[in-house]
This record gives sequence, C-alpha cells and structure tokens, in this order.
Amino acid sequence: MSSQSSTICEAGHYYLHNNYNPGSYGDGTNAYADISNPLNTVFTIPPSSVRNIGDALLAKNVSFAYFGDQFNAYLANPYNNYVTPDNTYCNICNFFQYSTSIMTNAAVRSAALQDTLDLYADLMSGKLPAVSFVKPSGYLDGHPASSKVDLLEGFVKKIVDMTKANSTFWVNTAIHHHYG
Repeated sequence: MSSQSSTICEAGHYYLHNNYNPGSYGDGTNAYADISNPLNTVFTIPPSSVRNIGDALLAKNVSFAYFGDQFNAYLANPYNNYVTPDNTYCNICNFFQYSTSIMTNAAVRSAALQDTLDLYADLMSGKLPAVSFVKPSGYLDGHPASSKVDLLEGFVKKIVDMTKANSTFWVNTAIHHHYG
C-alpha cells in the first residue's frame, strides 16, 4: 500500500454516500429550506445544480420521464411520505428531485415526474417518452423490509406485458431491470 493518498473525487464537488432526502418536493418547492415540515431532517440536502442525465436528454431534445409508483399520493401530501400506508413513494430514489434544472422548470418537471399510473396510460395510448425510468413503491420494490421479490417480479411483468402488447413499442424498446 502506498503512503500517498489518492482520490478520484474532484475538488469542489459534493459526493453523496448515503440516502438523503432530495432538495425539492415533487411540486418543485425547496424541501431543504422548508422549516415547517416536522419530518424535515438534517438528512435533506440542498437542491443541486450538478449536471444529470435529464440535462443531457434535454440538450438532445429526447423526451423522458421518471415514473415513480405512488408519486401522485406523494405529490398530494409530501409531508406524509412513508408515514401513511397509502404513500410509499420513494423520494430518495427519484434522482430528478435533487436537480435544480429539472425541478425549477415547471414544464420540464411536470413532463419528467410522473406516477406509474401515467406509465400504464402511456403504454396503452402509444405515447410513451423515448426514455422512461420506472421505480416501484416501497410495497413492490422487493426489499426485504417492506416487500417480497415476487411482488417486484409482478410489477416488472406487468410493464413487460403491457409493452409487449403494443407491437410498435415492443420492437423498439429495450428494458433493463435493476434490483438493489
């Protein structure tokens, strides 16, 4: 082992090593600055201007959306996220909620942040964005503390079956499933 320390971290950048609440609520308001939220903690980070995949897609005029299961319930009451049984949306999983470029632009935000109900409607109508990110709720994500793997498999199967039912989508779609 070398006595010199080396790093791959770039000076002046913030590197997140744990799950922290995003700096924005789903409606674009600043979660970090919200002192009225009783659930706001030191684990809520400021909104970030670091370039992200959404910025790259926007620059190339490629449509995209993050479909978070139970996003509509979260949007209606972000203070009760994970507190009530009907609100199991994963705010820490939605990378766009950390981004000022996405969250401070109402048109981009409303197109980019969707519920899985919108995904199902898009699959049935044939109006799916070019790039879709999909995240199941806490009850369906396969994590041992809140879900079962067969529930995650059922969630994925539903999306694959709905994509397969549209022949135009099926021949032009790549689906990548990541667990963990």
